[in-house]
Amino acid sequence: MSNIVSGGAASDKVTISALNNLLNPAYTPAKLTSLHGRKVGYEASRLLRTSMSEAFNEGDRLSNKANPGVHGEVWLTAAGCCDACDAKDGKDVTEVGYPPEHPNCRCTTLAKVESIEDFTKNWIDFMNNPNKYPDYRNWMENYYKAA
Repeated sequence: MSNIVSGGAASDKVTISALNNLLNPAYTPAKLTSLHGRKVGYEASRLLRTSMSEAFNEGDRLSNKANPGVHGEVWLTAAGCCDACDAKDGKDVTEVGYPPEHPNCRCTTLAKVESIEDFTKNWIDFMNNPNKYPDYRNWMENYYKAA
């Protein structure tokens, strides 16, 4: 988990070894794959890629949730992912959920961001009437001042 949190490489020998031991210490991987020029067990590398994708997408979701200029997210399918993910491409995550959908899923989300002009107009209006824009007030009180 520390390698995932720190953004370490999916081919890190220590992490791959730990995952192989966690999955089944007596198991010798029948299938090897090349990851960043190294031969690693396919199951461990798949688990690591999927966990890193989950961590990235969760960070992205939390960031978008805190940003007052973001008004939702849509599913963004990775090129050549799969048919299940292709069907979700461009749909609101409130309808289809958040990626990853399956192991090795490389899909992510795309934030629906208001235009600079709208944000500027709303921000000026917020400065004159803070109660009219609770999202902006929440951001100002909990994120901006905290930084």
